[in-house]
Amino acid sequence: YKDGENKYFQLTIDGKTGLIEELYSKEVGKKILLRHPYVDTQPIGNNLFQILLEAPHSMSAWIIGEIMRVENLLEGEVSGWRKTPVRQYVKVKRSFMNSEIEQKIILWNELDYIEFETTIDWEEIGNPEYGSPMLKVAFTPMLRNPRAYYEIPFGVIERSTDGLEKPALRWVDINNGEDGFALLNDSKHGYDVCGSTIRLTLLRASYSPDPIPDRGVHKVRYAVYPHKGGWDEGDVWRRGAEFNNPLIGYLVTERKTGEKEPEERSIIRFDPEKVMVSSIKFAEHSMDIILRMYNIFEKEVEISLEVDRSIERAVETNLFEEEMKGIEYKDREIRLRFKPHEVKTIKIRFKGG
Repeated sequence: YKDGENKYFQLTIDGKTGLIEELYSKEVGKKILLRHPYVDTQPIGNNLFQILLEAPHSMSAWIIGEIMRVENLLEGEVSGWRKTPVRQYVKVKRSFMNSEIEQKIILWNELDYIEFETTIDWEEIGNPEYGSPMLKVAFTPMLRNPRAYYEIPFGVIERSTDGLEKPALRWVDINNGEDGFALLNDSKHGYDVCGSTIRLTLLRASYSPDPIPDRGVHKVRYAVYPHKGGWDEGDVWRRGAEFNNPLIGYLVTERKTGEKEPEERSIIRFDPEKVMVSSIKFAEHSMDIILRMYNIFEKEVEISLEVDRSIERAVETNLFEEEMKGIEYKDREIRLRFKPHEVKTIKIRFKGG
């Protein structure tokens, strides 16, 4: 077995299969993933890749066909843990049919989720006689009677745990109100949840109208994030945004003569941090700043918005940036009240341009 640990997790990887044997969350205070969760039951795979063969059907690019069989990918070539100053990781390589998967399972020193950096050389080709191979990855956390919540544009929706494929933006969370488990990703939008098993669809080999739509090399990042409480208390909405918009670090070796920029600076601050920013841009017909935000919660939220320079004018607009009403402000601060799920667009002009 390959064991890794940071301030948030203790993680054990099966050295023969590359599957997660055990995951203990120090924040939650529980084992979250376990290969043998219950006596007298079959083992459950976590980070389990599966090939599902869809029966031949029309419009295969748009419709998932009936699943004829499922093959679990249980063989893998696993490296030892490699450590750097900011992270540690295990490499797993898998070959199946005509394709290959190379993956890094990453524990970051200061991040409370586990990242899976995945490269897939997908060489499967479906056809009307054979059907369509599909690749999924599955996790089964130790949660009793969870409910499933999917991120959608400007909000979250609860959906049934019936095992059917359903769309999401950046994450799906399953939780029972006490504990939860979120599966984040940076580029895929098909999930299914059956009981406490959550799967992410990675690739398909549809054949109509395009006979080879996904053939080639694909890079996918996904992550698992165990947490306390529901998706809202557990800050799943924030982790999904952070995972898709990571901070980019630059090494600064020296400061310019006379430079007065502070060591720390934020162009926008919210207090409390309870709204999401979906857009910061110049206005279409001026150099004013457009700031679009939304309340992802099912309750009213009141916030203070502080920018990094003095405001000359602030107005609320519609989505076409047509002005609707003025907004009160005080120097660099604006107070805003959001109804449940409300989207607001404001236009700001700063003093001095």
